[in-house]
Amino acid sequence: MPNWVQWLRSDHVLIEQQYTSNLEVLSAMGGLFQEYVDVRPGYTEALIQREREFPTGLPTTPYGVAIPHADGKYVLQPGLAVCTLKTPISFREMGNPQSVVAVKLAILIALPEGQQTVQVNILQWLISLIQHRPFLLDMARCESHSQVLRIFQEYSETLGE
Repeated sequence: MPNWVQWLRSDHVLIEQQYTSNLEVLSAMGGLFQEYVDVRPGYTEALIQREREFPTGLPTTPYGVAIPHADGKYVLQPGLAVCTLKTPISFREMGNPQSVVAVKLAILIALPEGQQTVQVNILQWLISLIQHRPFLLDMARCESHSQVLRIFQEYSETLGE
């Protein structure tokens, strides 16, 4: 399986951010892709709209995780972004939008159109990471971009990416 961690760069990482809504989280993360990854105009708006229609909050333990993404037509180059949050932010639950998840980690996927198979593989990889409690505990303790990258790499290798 490819090394998805290579798509996560230090300039795609936001650490211990303090936001008041999932809209702020999505806007900040979408802004990273607009600044550092080739995305078309309207990417952040599409990201926010997709989250409204198809929530991405996952009720993992010890805290929730969101894995947002926008329609591939807005993406020219693949990438990943990570945002750790000081305090949990409410995201509606994937598959159960009436329920709310307290999210402290958001992982944004940007994939161009026609990459559905890759998207499924990346989601499976991310799910294997976030279902592993030690990964989430280590992510909660991250204080630097390099720590985030190292933890993703180490757990990917350990869990057999």
